[in-house]
Amino acid sequence: MSASSPERFWLKVHKSHDDGCWEWIGCRDRRGSGYGKFRINGENYRAHRLSWEMANGPIPPGMFVCHHCDNKACVRPTHLYLGTAKDNMKDALSRGLIALGDESFPRRHPERMARGERSGIRKHPERYANFFGWAARHPERMARGERSGLSKLKECQVVEIRTRHAAGETMTALSLAYGVEISSISKIVHRKLWTHVA
Repeated sequence: MSASSPERFWLKVHKSHDDGCWEWIGCRDRRGSGYGKFRINGENYRAHRLSWEMANGPIPPGMFVCHHCDNKACVRPTHLYLGTAKDNMKDALSRGLIALGDESFPRRHPERMARGERSGIRKHPERYANFFGWAARHPERMARGERSGLSKLKECQVVEIRTRHAAGETMTALSLAYGVEISSISKIVHRKLWTHVA
């Protein structure tokens, strides 16, 4: 940030004289998020993030700058806090900012959801061919089993699960023993998961 940037930044803020929000009166994000944006050296930055950095220093990688006040245009440093993506989502859910169930957009406006012949994949399959065909074309590059970062089990445990189930042990007992869902045990036993393990 150049020496003139902070001065230019605060000219675009309307500061309340009490504990209220400091409203960003400059340019806002056009995509409808409502966050203020500020241009430095030809690049756009979120105004609330810059405000937090000016007050507290650099934002650690992977962290979000969240609002206590639920006002996306607010740049008052005391109204901002750092949180993870999970914290941000939990906060939005607890404040009712994300519509779920019958209040969700697809439930309220099913006529506006592109399904069947209207869906993007049906109308423009050429756009999706490379995305969906990659795994089929490069199976050797797919991380399966123990190589997958999501795997909770090792190959030897998968063999044990199948052996113990064949010997009469229940899927519930195996689920508790190995710390995975019963549905995963069922898929392992019926060879719908870990199909590459004999």
